[in-house]
Amino acid sequence: MNRALALPLVLACTLAAALGCSAPPSGGMRPSSTDGGDGGSKNAGGAGSTAESTSQGGQPEGAVTLSREQQQLGGIRVAEVAPRTVPRTLSVPSQIVMDEQRTAHISPYFDGSVVAVHRYAGDSVHRGEALAEVHSHSVHETVGALAQNYSNLARAQSAVAFAQGKRDRYQHLYGIQAASLEQQQGSQQELVQAETDRANAQAAVTMEREHLADLLQIEPEAISPATLYTYENLPIKTPLSGTVITRSVTPGSVVEPGTEAYTVSDLGEVWDVAAVNEAELPYLRVGQHVTIRSDAWPGETFAGRITLIGSTLDPATRTIQVRASVPNPKNKLKPLMFTTATIDEVQAGTRQAIFIPEAVVQEVNGVQVAFLTSDGTHFTPRALKLAPPVGGEVEVTEGLRPGDHIAVSGAFMLKSDLLKSTMDSE
Repeated sequence: MNRALALPLVLACTLAAALGCSAPPSGGMRPSSTDGGDGGSKNAGGAGSTAESTSQGGQPEGAVTLSREQQQLGGIRVAEVAPRTVPRTLSVPSQIVMDEQRTAHISPYFDGSVVAVHRYAGDSVHRGEALAEVHSHSVHETVGALAQNYSNLARAQSAVAFAQGKRDRYQHLYGIQAASLEQQQGSQQELVQAETDRANAQAAVTMEREHLADLLQIEPEAISPATLYTYENLPIKTPLSGTVITRSVTPGSVVEPGTEAYTVSDLGEVWDVAAVNEAELPYLRVGQHVTIRSDAWPGETFAGRITLIGSTLDPATRTIQVRASVPNPKNKLKPLMFTTATIDEVQAGTRQAIFIPEAVVQEVNGVQVAFLTSDGTHFTPRALKLAPPVGGEVEVTEGLRPGDHIAVSGAFMLKSDLLKSTMDSE
């Protein structure tokens, strides 16, 4: 081999080995001794690697020629594409979101200034726990009104007692003919009016006390004239147990009714939302089993079931939203985490599919490709259409056929040689 060509090749092979391009092929590939396949270039090569323009349309341009010795030095191995029998499933990209049936967007009932913050994003909280405290003029106004109503009630009760005594006295005097019938009836009427005033005062107390109890989020029975002035600040409480997702208040900030202060969600169960092509709609039904995978937890799956199939299509993507409920007892699935949803039993029976290792796929000029060869020395990039990766493998939906021969290790070196030769030719 020419020394001038051998030295760069050895350096390129060393780089390819350092990047791990010599990993063995995984399922769906057969080792090939002839290294042949559909779509390879028939151009003859020299002692070094060369690149030739061979494609048009959507295919990346160029072909790489490497001798057997160069392939061995670069860790390039070729295998035959073989189909695999798999159940008929549908795998689509998806995303974890909060279960809105287990989520509370918490707003105060009052306006005021935040004086204390007790819980922050990520904290675990229990139902009824105070997340923050607010100093509000609404409390002082309500306490003042309730105090006035308590005073009115006490005065009305005294008036009733006085009217009862007067009525009883005039009844006695009328009985001994020491008072007129008009005086006796007048005393009775005064008692009725006093009792009416007392009832109105009691109603006013009840109304203001319940208003204050709503503000303080306590039972009305806990409020009495003795405890009326002990309430200084209003709590912002959580109506459910869970995790604080967001907090939008700080000490000193002003809140109003309707201002969202906290979001709390029970992440023990979450939703997984996927956008499914409209062509798959006839095969979907509520209750179907769904398997969720996440790159954050390789090799681990999470089981769920479809709970909602959307009623409208996205006009831009022609997809429909499908939602699955997924138990999440260990809180491993986080809101906004990207996942892959595999919907089982889309159709009865099985199908043939082609899977290749993720490392086989390279990106050339923005196109995902695999390198095919028909004679074991000429490698041509073939554009691929791929399903979402699962377990280190990716399904090829378009671009390869059974019997094709592709580089299953050292693909990065082929890509480097292709790009280098392309730049040299420019």
